[in-house]
Amino acid sequence: MKTKAFYNSSTGQQNPNIYDLINHSTSDIENIPLDHNFLIFRDKKTERKYLDHLFFDHESNNQPSAQFKSNIFIFFIYYTLFFLSSLTYNILKYYLESFPEPIFFIKTFFLGICSIAVYIILYLIIKSKRVYKNSLKATTFIGTIIVFNLIITDNRVLVYITGKHIDEVSVNSLLIFILLGYLKNQIFGTFRCMLWWTIFTICTQVFVLIMFSQDLITDAYEVFGLSVGLLLECVICYRCDHISRDMFWKRKSQLSNTSDVFDESNDDNFSSQLINTEIELLIQLCDKIKKSIKSVFSLILYNDIKSKLKISINQLNSLKKRIASDLFRASFKLENNENIDDEDKTFISQVFMQMSLKHSNTMRKPRGIRQVSGYKLRKATFTKYGIDNLDKALDSIGNNWNFDIWLVYNVTGQSIGIVSRYVCNKWGLCQDFSIDDDTFDHFFESLEKNYHQNPYHNACHAADVMHSFLFFCIAGDLVSFMNSLETLSCIIATLAHDVRHPSVTNRFLIRNRDEIATKYNDVSVLENMHANITFTLMAMEGFNILENLTQDEWIKARKIIIELILETDMSRHFELLGRFRARITNLEDFNLDIIENKIMLWSTALKCADIGHSAKIAELHERWSALICEEFFRQGDIEKERKQEISMYCDRHNTDIPKSQAGFIKNISLPMYESWCSYLKSEKVNHYCLDQLKINYESWTAKIITMKSPENRVFSARDDEEDDNEN
Repeated sequence: MKTKAFYNSSTGQQNPNIYDLINHSTSDIENIPLDHNFLIFRDKKTERKYLDHLFFDHESNNQPSAQFKSNIFIFFIYYTLFFLSSLTYNILKYYLESFPEPIFFIKTFFLGICSIAVYIILYLIIKSKRVYKNSLKATTFIGTIIVFNLIITDNRVLVYITGKHIDEVSVNSLLIFILLGYLKNQIFGTFRCMLWWTIFTICTQVFVLIMFSQDLITDAYEVFGLSVGLLLECVICYRCDHISRDMFWKRKSQLSNTSDVFDESNDDNFSSQLINTEIELLIQLCDKIKKSIKSVFSLILYNDIKSKLKISINQLNSLKKRIASDLFRASFKLENNENIDDEDKTFISQVFMQMSLKHSNTMRKPRGIRQVSGYKLRKATFTKYGIDNLDKALDSIGNNWNFDIWLVYNVTGQSIGIVSRYVCNKWGLCQDFSIDDDTFDHFFESLEKNYHQNPYHNACHAADVMHSFLFFCIAGDLVSFMNSLETLSCIIATLAHDVRHPSVTNRFLIRNRDEIATKYNDVSVLENMHANITFTLMAMEGFNILENLTQDEWIKARKIIIELILETDMSRHFELLGRFRARITNLEDFNLDIIENKIMLWSTALKCADIGHSAKIAELHERWSALICEEFFRQGDIEKERKQEISMYCDRHNTDIPKSQAGFIKNISLPMYESWCSYLKSEKVNHYCLDQLKINYESWTAKIITMKSPENRVFSARDDEEDDNEN
């Protein structure tokens, strides 16, 4: 809707054709929430929306509207002509000795001060968003300054102040009327501003009349004429402003009646994302079509056409629901994305898409996992912190986002065994499912032993992921729709999601034709292995912690555990993110009684927890980052030893660590967390996770800039030279 169309800034009148066409006079809305004395909406939010509608551009909603810019430009021209004419007139009068020197300097001084103030305010209205949002007040101030300048430089006032005689007729009253007439067009004839200018001008003119008049009758006629002219302007502004506000409210009410049809709460949700799936692009297209139809709908006068438009909107909504309900495959394209540099594209394609943007001819004969397992890895080193109160540390699981699993490990020598026992006892899960203590300990201790002592994908990582997952469930109130069986299944999935990880990627296993890749047909190789090992352990005598479940409960628990583990496959990252972002655009039919919808939420929570170190405080984040880099480098060492192409960011001698970490946060972590936080709407998650994630990104970016400084490039070159000499 375009309320400004009802006001013609060139004539200062409403547009009669449009006004008569919609028959506004016979369809006024009773009970409109408007103060008819001062023409202001009683509800501050409605008043703010109305002013935004007048002054803001309807497309960007962040820039001044084209009409308002035009109004400012026109007034700028008129005022500049007034300024130059007045300045020239004063100078000529002074050199012709018609103006005494004191009067000339007073007139010139106040004209200059007034003009500087006017130009500064006009500039700030265009350039400063804060001032622009208060354009009405700023323009009112401009008019007040102009009136004050013309009154203070009135000949009658100057003669009284300086005692010098001037033999000429003052035209300041006429100039006030003309300039205010042009200035009111800048603010679309807003009544309150015109009323203030009128009151201020009449009061000051009466004051001048009483205090400084030399010809009372003549000056009284002048004040009367100016007052009548300004009051007529007030009447015109009142009528135009009233019509504009009535039409704004009428159309706002009409649109609110169709809010079930036009729900734009999720429009353009993905506009800021770097990578979008085809599902999201289709949904964006639907939203853009809806937005276009809505802009037309507000101007349509015939109900039969409106009905057809409503039908079209309903059909678009149905299409969005079908798309978001996973009826379409989430494919995506990375090659043409200009926001991601080539190295990050290669890394994403290798790790998160299970494909490569380019193929190398340097590939050697593949080898199996036995040779990978036989590769002598350096023993992981764990720093000793020391802790006196283990219970206090464990009590922060799920509550303190920056819980440090290393503290627990350093004191007890365990991670999974300790945290699983603590959480399950705290929530009474062992009692709920009659899990024997020995069975419980056998399973989780065996699960922990099946984790290799990799730098990153180790038992401590699994325990940390479980904690982060529970933090989301508690802070985001996901626990409100989780029963005991679902909670236990999620805990098992989080603790087992990387069991027996060989510290190499799926891509590495597939490229080397490893027996694990062959066993699982190159599809989510490691994730299938993790799920298989979990249930293989559970099948052992005395290890089955789910043995007391009913058949239906067992099937449900198995479904949750397997699907959650499989969704941690990094090659399915963008598919999961795309499905989640598409699904949350239609939350009205997102029924959490349906297990598939729950699993989608838990999978997203687990995905965010799996990459959660990116959002931890600097001390933890940098430690985990160093460990994952070391694990990548060890894979690169194996690839180099086999004379294979080294995977992106796996070359310990050439990898720019700050750049790789900044790229990971920007392209992987940040889009995931932004979508997750937009669904949870948890201040705690926003503060501790999303805000910290952005801080970590800025930290890595700063390190990139520092490393590119000339001094660091010199030292880096020397270090590379020393490494080459050592080799």
